[in-house]
Amino acid sequence: MRYSPEIFVDREKELSSLRKWVNEGTNVLVVGLRGYGKTSLFMKFLEEVGCDFPGVYINCLTIYTGRDLLNSLLEELETLSSRGCIDFDRMFFDALLSRTRDSRDCLNALYKLLEKHGIRFIIFDEISTLLRRLGAQKPFRGAGGAKAVAEHFKALLDRYRGISTIFADTSTNFHYELFGKYSGPLFRQYQAMLELEPLSFGDSIELIREILRKRNVGLSDNIVLYIADISGGVPAYIEMLLAIAEEGMDIREYEAEVERSLILGLLNRYFEALLDKFSWTEQEVLYAIAKGMTRFSELQRSIAGSAQALNSLVRKGVVINVKKGPRESYYLIKDKLFTAWLAIREKPGMRKISFKKARMLTIGFESLVREIFFTLKESVRIRDELGREITIEPPRKVYRYEGALGEIDMVAEYRDYVVVGEIYFGLKCGREKINQLLRHIGIAERLGYKVRQAILISYFDYPEETIGYARKISEETPILLLTEKQLRELSKYSLIRLP
Repeated sequence: MRYSPEIFVDREKELSSLRKWVNEGTNVLVVGLRGYGKTSLFMKFLEEVGCDFPGVYINCLTIYTGRDLLNSLLEELETLSSRGCIDFDRMFFDALLSRTRDSRDCLNALYKLLEKHGIRFIIFDEISTLLRRLGAQKPFRGAGGAKAVAEHFKALLDRYRGISTIFADTSTNFHYELFGKYSGPLFRQYQAMLELEPLSFGDSIELIREILRKRNVGLSDNIVLYIADISGGVPAYIEMLLAIAEEGMDIREYEAEVERSLILGLLNRYFEALLDKFSWTEQEVLYAIAKGMTRFSELQRSIAGSAQALNSLVRKGVVINVKKGPRESYYLIKDKLFTAWLAIREKPGMRKISFKKARMLTIGFESLVREIFFTLKESVRIRDELGREITIEPPRKVYRYEGALGEIDMVAEYRDYVVVGEIYFGLKCGREKINQLLRHIGIAERLGYKVRQAILISYFDYPEETIGYARKISEETPILLLTEKQLRELSKYSLIRLP
């Protein structure tokens, strides 16, 4: 069933790509983790193209049989007909339906109906669910199951080349077997791939404020920034985080509500359901990574079968592998709010981390910046906000320092020196943050490190006062100023994308 997204922010690049591919008759694979907004993107696309490119949408979660598939198509064709986009031939539809005996016949009828009515594209949302369900029925059951359904799709896509087929799914092992492997039956059938990323921090703020305006609710700027920060740009998380916010709350009250939701409330139930989708060994590995055991050698020593579980999690798009040498690999969980939830949960044999610590180590802009630096694949030359050209090399290690001497948001270790960083996500990064950075230099030097550079990193632009103060200080101390602009450039050469 179609709906018009209540609020839709950005995704102009994705909409433009879909329009181009549909116009060219290209088959497209769309992947993105749960909650990233795939369905909203499709609804917006269908709304925008209208009758220019008549298309149909199939929510595969509602399809159990081939007849269900045709009934869903019937609703779509009647909708297009009511809008004057197509001339729907109901007699032709009924005649085809009467001749279908099984799921294979229904798939054949579906594409005949698309061709008959001049449909330019069809979207199968959560395609793996459809393949599994039809694979359990005749004639596919016993002939290869879901893989046999995929093989039949391959034949249909070869025959109906004028129709753009858009397969959409979360990244799963099942999906990898059918689409991602060279030997998979549908590997060569799509010519374009769209990997849906989270919203940028700026777009997240815009989305939050638009939702608040629509609902006539007011929240402080501190809470709006907090939600944008910890949501990681995932639209579903933004909605859930807004659901637990109340007008008049201060930031401390709201932080306490978020923690309660992660322990006992809506966010806890959501992540419990997500965790249940993984095998027992995968769950053990995810817990270990979230609680700080990120090195492959540690995971292999501690958890039996961890190597296979890690390979599976990487294929599913849940975990990324960071290689720092021939025998040195680290693993990071992509979903940071999920990581924090795992970190604060009780787990026998693993230490529990407080929400305050998990917030600093795993969620939001500060953690993201550290991971961008840690996962750099090559040297990057950029120009900082003071106009100086600098080269940032891939570090050996990146971490947050907490000790008797104080705290440092980022320490990037190299062979003979370190780079220290102060990371800030507020709207106005004042000169006091530069003073904090100078203290970081002192802490690092007392720890015995040689500090080559000190970097102040703010997502938003700096006030002129801060720029002037930094320029004066940097005459004697190697201070650099970075913003979203430089981070976005760095992230092009990193395994972590700045949302």
